[in-house]
Amino acid sequence: MLRSLPRHTRLNMRWWMAMLAGLLGANVALAQADEEIPAPPPAGQFLRNHEADALDDALLMLGLQRRDITFTRIPVRGVAIPGLIRRAIDDPLAATDELLALHESGRSGSVTDWVRKAAGTLDQLGRFADRPVVAALNADASALPVGYQAPVLEMVAHLQWADREIRTALENLTPEEQRQLIEALPTHALEEDRIKLSFVRSQVISRDQMLALLTRVDLPRLVWAGRVVTAATERLSTRLKSVTEPIVGKIRLNLNGYPVLVAGPGTDLHDETYVRLTIDMGANDSYSGRHGAGVGYASVLVDLGGDDRFDVPDLSVGATILGVGIAWIEGGDDTFAGQSLNFGAACGGVGLWVKTGGNDGVSGRAMGHGFAAWGLGLALDTAGNDQSRFGLFSQGAARTLGVGWLVDRTGHDTYRLDSLIPFAPLFPEAWASYGQGFGMGYREDTGGMAGGVGLLTDLAGDDFYLASNYAQGSSYWLSVGSLMDGAGNDRYSAYHYSQSSAMHVTAASLLEMGGNDTYTVQVGASQAIGHDYGTVVLYDRGGNDVYSSQDARVGTAINNGFALFLDGAGSDTYA
Repeated sequence: MLRSLPRHTRLNMRWWMAMLAGLLGANVALAQADEEIPAPPPAGQFLRNHEADALDDALLMLGLQRRDITFTRIPVRGVAIPGLIRRAIDDPLAATDELLALHESGRSGSVTDWVRKAAGTLDQLGRFADRPVVAALNADASALPVGYQAPVLEMVAHLQWADREIRTALENLTPEEQRQLIEALPTHALEEDRIKLSFVRSQVISRDQMLALLTRVDLPRLVWAGRVVTAATERLSTRLKSVTEPIVGKIRLNLNGYPVLVAGPGTDLHDETYVRLTIDMGANDSYSGRHGAGVGYASVLVDLGGDDRFDVPDLSVGATILGVGIAWIEGGDDTFAGQSLNFGAACGGVGLWVKTGGNDGVSGRAMGHGFAAWGLGLALDTAGNDQSRFGLFSQGAARTLGVGWLVDRTGHDTYRLDSLIPFAPLFPEAWASYGQGFGMGYREDTGGMAGGVGLLTDLAGDDFYLASNYAQGSSYWLSVGSLMDGAGNDRYSAYHYSQSSAMHVTAASLLEMGGNDTYTVQVGASQAIGHDYGTVVLYDRGGNDVYSSQDARVGTAINNGFALFLDGAGSDTYA
């Protein structure tokens, strides 16, 4: 029967049955939809011609067309849902095109442009249009060699400008209310009292109280401040590399109330806990303090070389709460060991971690390496064979109104989420992961709150992704989780709710663009499953792949879900 179709492609029976399983679930949801059906979306860059033809053939067997996939699915009313999340649930094909373009935007170009793209992902965070910022500082920097003076003064001027914007964004809060938010935002984002945050010392206010305070915060202004400081940091790193005058030891300055530290190319210990601008010109350094971390203000760390060791506390090295924290680390084989809220993490504002080159190790407990809630938590690694190991809510994870995004441009990398919090009572033998391209909202009978957009983008190399529950392009409740791997022979291993799993009015995707890949999960609800109005796409463009599990079936849609599993080429094995 399949061979009689007008546009037959070389796809085996198992592929077709997986397609039909998902589309039948979509048909159930369609029967309950009573809103106008928009025009069919274009095939776009995600589907190649023969793949689009195969999709049309599978739909034809059900008496459907591509336009029938797109309709208003979301049954929740009265909840603010960001546009990308809504589109991903209602229009999975067009949204996959959009997400793939978003992933690809991390491939090259300036960091400033990438941060701008991330800010536009959730339109509520990108309200401020690009405009020139004039920042000048009248201060005595004569303690520095002449070549350093102008770049340092310009950077501090931008920090001063950003602080004014941050104060404006928070002006409707008292200092006590700001402190309450600083402690409440990460606590409620984490929702795990077994992980203690060192800076939380008071009784944390309720989530309703926190949300009431957040309505008085100008979150887009915080993001705008982060974008401007990112551009200034990128310029600073370029200008510093052209300075030839030597610096011996550490030079400490106070420029109009801003503590500044500039260290020469020696072996330094950085144990300071409050420096607004830290510059290290190279060599093998050790960091144990708090650098590049903004808490109601802006702070920047720039390190320009050497094999460095970071053994830092909560909220450090490219992290923020209600501010801007940027860490820009270049060259060297570095070790980053943190706790919670490190290496590209934000709860309100912009936390940015940039690492250029080197074979690095990055580790922590929770909320790190690309995590965000109510802001942007961004991590970029440009090259090297890297290892990332965290507990949960890391490696591209987001909660409400957050964009948590980890981009690795090249190298053979390992991503691991494990062994911190048991996933009891459902699977006490396994662990909670919440990462590797994961978004999560707050589900309640009244609708709760939408989540955010969690992205993991790895563009080249033979990579290994290891997780347990809720990971590898998955999401829960009014969110988006997406993992894209651009090339290489990759391995994905998880336990449950992973590898493109969308649970309860949400959207997820795993996009594999090439190579001989292996996908393994222990039990079901994985490998392209859309449940309870969840929409998923698992797309493998080519290669000889293996899909295995105890009881998962690729391309499964239940309870008004939609699932699309598509493997475009290669000799594949399904177990």
